[in-house]
Amino acid sequence: MKAVPAPKLVRDYHRWMGGVDVHDQLRMQRYSVQLAYKTRKYYKTLFLGLFDMALVNAFIVHRYYRKVNNKRPPKHFAFLETLMEQLLDIDSAEAFATIERATSAQERTAASPVRDGSTQRRNGD
Repeated sequence: MKAVPAPKLVRDYHRWMGGVDVHDQLRMQRYSVQLAYKTRKYYKTLFLGLFDMALVNAFIVHRYYRKVNNKRPPKHFAFLETLMEQLLDIDSAEAFATIERATSAQERTAASPVRDGSTQRRNGD
């Protein structure tokens, strides 16, 4: 029996199919944003799917970077948890500055027009 060489297309498929499988497995885990929210709008589902892909791609790149630098790669959940903490990280000084800049209820109630052409203050002022 004579060995027949496989076509390049088949060799490439077998070489890279593991990456697709890993990506799909990570995307369809219980940490999926797309699976967490049920919506009937196609564009919301599409956005959440793209967001999931971006999260998984970021995890794969980060894991590769850690392996190249001889560091232990994080678990998927630990990576997502750290990413969430970093995205939501805001120090208390910045938070208080934001609160102080917020307008009060009286400043938000501007003069409103009345039918006779004059203006009247809302909230009993």
